[in-house]
Amino acid sequence: MRVTLRDCATQLAETVNTRRSIEIYKTWSERGTSPSSYQSWCKYPSEEDVPDGKFLCREMTPQGQSRRFLGEFRRGRISRECDLTIDHIRFRFGLDLLSNRKMELRTSNRSGKITFELRRYLPLSEKRIVVALMSDVEATESGVIVSFEMKVFPVIKLVLSRLGMTLVERTNG
Repeated sequence: MRVTLRDCATQLAETVNTRRSIEIYKTWSERGTSPSSYQSWCKYPSEEDVPDGKFLCREMTPQGQSRRFLGEFRRGRISRECDLTIDHIRFRFGLDLLSNRKMELRTSNRSGKITFELRRYLPLSEKRIVVALMSDVEATESGVIVSFEMKVFPVIKLVLSRLGMTLVERTNG
């Protein structure tokens, strides 16, 4: 029996649609709001109204690993377009920028150091710069609080702005 490309695509789409461990990255909701790592994903099938289109998806493999792929959502069903082999963290920041979902980080000045909380993973190159320049870090339930000397703050601000993050000084009141 000869297997065609269409047969493989149909079988793959059916496989994707029978799994319950798939999540879709939500770029269609909360436009203009700041995304956080946990609320930005919704389970598939979803109780939310998911528009037709292409989305970043992730699934858990039977081995317990997370695999990301581009999926096309049409009339309540997902079909796998291709596996994602690029930096998915940077890709998510790009999707957020395209969807006008920019992230504001509230900064404070503590003992002459600029401090703010990061609630998302950073792409590797930005993470290396932040780790190299930070003076202190404190784990929280929702992320990490990082501190920087005032003299390196312009560099940090530039690095994070490339990802669409805006640092805003926290005001009391």
